[in-house]
Amino acid sequence: MMMKLPGTGNVDIGRCLNRVLGNGLPVSPVHGGDFLPEAGQFVRGSNVFKGLKKSDVGSRLSVPKEWWDMIRPLLSDDCHEIELPAVDGVGMYWEFRCAIRQKGQYRKPVFQSDGWLQFVNYKGLGAGDFVILETFENQFRGTRFMLRALKYDAARHFWFDV
Repeated sequence: MMMKLPGTGNVDIGRCLNRVLGNGLPVSPVHGGDFLPEAGQFVRGSNVFKGLKKSDVGSRLSVPKEWWDMIRPLLSDDCHEIELPAVDGVGMYWEFRCAIRQKGQYRKPVFQSDGWLQFVNYKGLGAGDFVILETFENQFRGTRFMLRALKYDAARHFWFDV
């Protein structure tokens, strides 16, 4: 089954993201991935892909439920915010602040603008680009995070880390 990203013509997202992941298997529902086109997300094990929207690159990143499921265990019950250190796909260290709203019915978690916008600006990210949150377990240091940024090269028809 071919899955397409908006604005990329007839590009197979599974084939393109497979090149980025380099794991030899197409990323598709047949091989264990679930594409959520309404949310612009691709979920695969401990990797969660999120298509960036204009609001994500302009102020703060709306955290997908699958990301929150990976981050939430690090928070204590009385805490509404956490510092989230991560490395990117090229090995640079970043610090993000993930917070959940204290008031109102809709308590969606977000990456606050301070660290997030530095990441966006440094990487030159825009609406339509993707970010991937990956988790790694380390028996001595606990859960570690990698936040990768992907841009699409239309001329060569593939996604690459920036």
